[in-house]
Amino acid sequence: MDYSLSICFCNCKFILRYFYFSLYLTSTIAWAVNPDANYLSTPANFALPYTQITVNTTDGYELNTWIIPSTVKQSSKRVLIMAYGDTGNMSYWLTQAKAFCNKGYTLILFDYRGFGKSSYFAIDPSFLYYNEFGTDLACIIEWAKEQFTGQKVGIYAFSMGTLAATLALQQQSASFLIAEGFVVNPTVVQKRLKTVYSKSVLLPSDAQNYNLALQKLNLPILLFAGIHDPITMLNDSKLLVKKQKNSTLIPFNGKHGEGFTTLSNDKYINEISLFLLKIGF
Repeated sequence: MDYSLSICFCNCKFILRYFYFSLYLTSTIAWAVNPDANYLSTPANFALPYTQITVNTTDGYELNTWIIPSTVKQSSKRVLIMAYGDTGNMSYWLTQAKAFCNKGYTLILFDYRGFGKSSYFAIDPSFLYYNEFGTDLACIIEWAKEQFTGQKVGIYAFSMGTLAATLALQQQSASFLIAEGFVVNPTVVQKRLKTVYSKSVLLPSDAQNYNLALQKLNLPILLFAGIHDPITMLNDSKLLVKKQKNSTLIPFNGKHGEGFTTLSNDKYINEISLFLLKIGF
């Protein structure tokens, strides 16, 4: 076999294994903070050009960040900041990142403090989330808006990342929010986890104020919700959409974290692109 073809074949096998492994990981939610310091891969393994930078937070932490540009000539001029869930680190999301980049999006992946190669942060794995993750995301949003002037900078938030997004948007504005597995009420999620999975989780002391933050959201929102999700339930997202202007809900026939595979990545991203076109982005 030609050497170059052999290398290509090996890379394809790696990406295929990674694809199924990462989808398994991103659909297997810990439902408590469960960081991984080690990267499964880097964008280079997916033939994605990228820049690695450090973004400093307002309270002195360093966030490791990958900037992955669109891989097509006709860039959409849309920048997506991926705020992932409670498990792993940003390398777990490279399959999704590649799919978005191939559709013209620029992706910003970052690790919360205590995750991946970002600054150390003492984490109690019994907690559902930390308010500090919202601060991290807010600092990434601020940096992105400074770097990508004239482009629409939005957030793609998943599971715990929706909590971080809600908190971050109290500090920094974004053009839009795309979310899956939206946590509308952390106290209710805490109770459901106990009932459904017999799992006890802790919340920040001010978790009761989260609803006030949610009410202050003022941006276009697209929600994906699994009709078989027993924790971030479809009805939760329905109620949120009713209260938010310029909001759209897309149910899918799956559980928590299964939207990308249930709908197929092309349909999933096309739904996002259609939504952004509808709101003029």
